[in-house]
Amino acid sequence: MKKKEIKQDEIVYTDEQSVNEKITFLENEARKVNEFAATFERYFNEKLSNENFRQLSNEKAIRSRYYDLMDQDIKNLNVKGFSIVETMKMNMVSHMNVFFEEVQTIKEALKQAVSFKFEDGVCSVTDDAKVDIYKKNSIVLSSEASKKAYQAQLEIMDAVNKYIQVSEKYFKNVIIGNPELLLSKEIAKFDPVTNRFEYIPLNFEKALRIINYKE
Repeated sequence: MKKKEIKQDEIVYTDEQSVNEKITFLENEARKVNEFAATFERYFNEKLSNENFRQLSNEKAIRSRYYDLMDQDIKNLNVKGFSIVETMKMNMVSHMNVFFEEVQTIKEALKQAVSFKFEDGVCSVTDDAKVDIYKKNSIVLSSEASKKAYQAQLEIMDAVNKYIQVSEKYFKNVIIGNPELLLSKEIAKFDPVTNRFEYIPLNFEKALRIINYKE
């Protein structure tokens, strides 16, 4: 088998399904944030931004900010009646209770705040978040040890497949019983249709960390 030249930090496998599921999840959360955006603007008279979106997880600070805004409105309106002022302040608390009921609809998005960006109040998933998802759901060869382990896996699989191929070609009367047992399932996957072993992705970096930890 001709050795494959491995580049620095080469990605040898990506779980595309997992990548798509995680990106779709974030995009759905961004849609919920955009549905909530009108509520935020109605209460605070400004569009959602990176900064004020993150602040939504701090209920105490948000309530205080809203109360300050309403107190300023009361002063601007020059409301003097005590009962009227007290009623308005009671309504302020009630309004915030309703507001935070709506905040609950984006609670998952708030946990992923670093994954979103805002342009003119519109929320979307950042490119960095998508790249991060891609990397976390990929197997990357980033050390010399992992590269050697990867190369060894390919060479072992190739050698066993050649053995099966030679047996089929030159020893037609000899039947290999249970060829799938020729190689550990932890190294390669046997395909009974092609009668060959296929590559399976192994997280060499993780395995090496476990081995080193045990040592």
